[in-house]
Formats: sequence, structure tokens, C-alpha cells
Amino acid sequence: MKGIFSFHPVGHGLFYTGNIKHSSTNDEVNFIYDIGSMSHVQIATAVKKFCDKTKKVDFVFLSHLDKDHISGLYDLLKHKTQIDTIIMPYYSWNHIKFIKYENLKDFEKNIYIYKDYPYDTLEFLLDFYCNPYSCLGQYNIKILIYSTLDISKIDIPIDTDFRHSEPLHNTDDVILKSLLESEYQVKYTRKRNVFLVHPDNTKKTTITYKDWVFDIKQPGFNLKHKIEIEKITSDLNDTFSNYHDEEKRNNTTKKAKKYIKNNDCITLKHYPYGSKHRKEHTLLTGDFCGESMYTNTSGLLANGMEYYVVQIPHHGSEIQPNITIDAKTEYSVACYSSEDKKHPNASTIKAYEKISSKPIVHVTEQGETIFNYEYDNQRQPPMNGL
Repeated sequence: MKGIFSFHPVGHGLFYTGNIKHSSTNDEVNFIYDIGSMSHVQIATAVKKFCDKTKKVDFVFLSHLDKDHISGLYDLLKHKTQIDTIIMPYYSWNHIKFIKYENLKDFEKNIYIYKDYPYDTLEFLLDFYCNPYSCLGQYNIKILIYSTLDISKIDIPIDTDFRHSEPLHNTDDVILKSLLESEYQVKYTRKRNVFLVHPDNTKKTTITYKDWVFDIKQPGFNLKHKIEIEKITSDLNDTFSNYHDEEKRNNTTKKAKKYIKNNDCITLKHYPYGSKHRKEHTLLTGDFCGESMYTNTSGLLANGMEYYVVQIPHHGSEIQPNITIDAKTEYSVACYSSEDKKHPNASTIKAYEKISSKPIVHVTEQGETIFNYEYDNQRQPPMNGL
């Protein structure tokens, strides 16, 4: 079995891909973790190169719904690459309204993120932000909506047909069967290919697919966060009649941003089935605020696992420089625009450089900065940077 993994050069954003091949069976697994950038030119170029070589994607993991993590999704759909499953965080209806509310301002002002975006992509993004669940449901893709909260107690966004969802007990689908075996609650809708997913047992939170393990977590989100978000966004209505009240809009935005802090972000650990060795494990963090992800005693990540590759969180500025970062990680990868010194900021990079015995890998918008590495179970050591 051999795997090739890449951090693509998209500037301010994140686009990570994996390709795993089984030499004995010719089985192949392709997956994506986040697919976005502030620049449409950068993400469109990277997606086209990917799609020229890849015609089928098993998983697309969307860590959260910030533009620089999802803006290339429509480019992927336009290239008619077959997508089996999209996995994304659960958002309540009020939270969706807040996301729409925020993005309407960007569309209205046509700020820098949209300056090079074509109309059809903008149209898709606006539709997506109005209701991501129903938007994706029309593309005949299986949608897994992940929540750490008990799915029997969460509220159901309108226009998504979730009201008629029911528990899933038996299935021939490899992915859903793996979830059920990993003690997830799974509920599904009849009209759309949408599934609500919740881990019953936090010790088993993995999807095992063709001998590769995908461990999904939402480490920063809990019921308290949901309640606070609902309080903050409760005054938003469907017609956005208060949208043009700038003082109220800014006040709502300030309170929400102060509290939300990307707590809904999904992290992904992936590795070959049966592996207990750090040289085979990758941790992808999206925008998760890493302050609570690290211990300041042992230098290991909070779950006690050592990693071969760790993506430095975009909002790693929340990590204080005196926090001990895992010194045994072979590659710490920072993805950002060469013109942006705050995403993650300089203090975060210095913290990693101070602790790590290896230099930071910098992936920016410049083509030669793509970072590839591989897993090969026929080699020792099993992984090598390319």
C-alpha cells in the first residue's frame, strides 16, 4: 500500500489531498481536506491540476465554512470529478443565518476575496451560504453532517428535509457501515442523501475505509458553545430586516466572533489501519484554535499521540509561544499567503521553531512551495518528504 499526500500552494487558504493505492487489489482512495483560498486564481489552478489526474474523490472533508476553506468546492464540481461523500460540521439554523449574514457583507462590498471570482462561482457560494445542506444535496453526493452533540437533541434547519430523518441500523454502504461499527449514531433523510452523524463512544470516532483510517473530531465544540451562539444570533431573522442597521450588525458580529472562535472546526487524523507508529500519522487542524490542543508538560498533542506531519492551525495565533509544541513531529506545515504575516502569526511560527528540531515547512501561493510526502509500507522508514 502506498500513499501520496500534498499541501497545495493556494496562498491564504488550505487545500490538502491524499491518494492511497493498494498494489495487491488495485483499490484506490482519494480524499480532500479543505479546498479554498482567498484567491480564485490560486485555488482554481490547483483544483484543475488535481482533477486532471483524479476523476473520483471518496471524501471531501470541510473543516468549517470559512471562505478560504470551501471556495474551491464549486471548481471541483465544475470539473465533473465524481464525489462520493462530503463530511462537514453541523450548523444550527441560526448559525447558518449568521454565516449568511456575514457573507452578505462581503458580497455587498465586493472586498478582496471576491475580486477575481467569476459570477457562477459567486452564485454557488451565495447559494451555499444561504443553506449549505440543501445546496449540496442537489449534486447527488452523500452528505455526512458531523456533530459532537447528541443528534436526537439538536434543532433541525429548515428546507433540508431533516424533519423526517430516522435512525440507520443496517446498510451495505462501506462508509456508513464503518461509522455504525465505530459506535456512531447515524440518522438519514428519505428525500435527500443526507446523514446526521454523532459519536456515541468518544474512544471510537473513526471511519475505516479500504484499510485507511480517518479519525474525525470536533475538539472545541460543546453544548455550551451552541447555547451561546444561539443567544448571540437569535435576533437575526430570515428577511435580515436588521441587516442595514450597521450598529446592530457590528455588535452582533463582534459578540459572535469573540465567542465562536472556530470552535466548530473539524480536525482529521489519518493513518493506515492497524498502525501505532507516529511516522504514519498526519493531523490536519484547519482553523482550530490550538491552545487547548497541546499539553504544556509532555510536549505531545493532548491525546498523547505523536505525529509525522501536523498542519499548524491557521488561527494558531491563539497558541502562546510558551506552550510546548510536539518536538518529535517530523514536519510542521504552515499554509498561508506570503503577503500575510498573521495567518498564522509570527509568534506562532517562532513557538514551533523554538521547540521543533525540524524546520517549519512553508506552503504559500508560489507553485514551487507545494509539499508532498508519502507512505509506503514496503519501505523503512515508511514515509519520506518528496
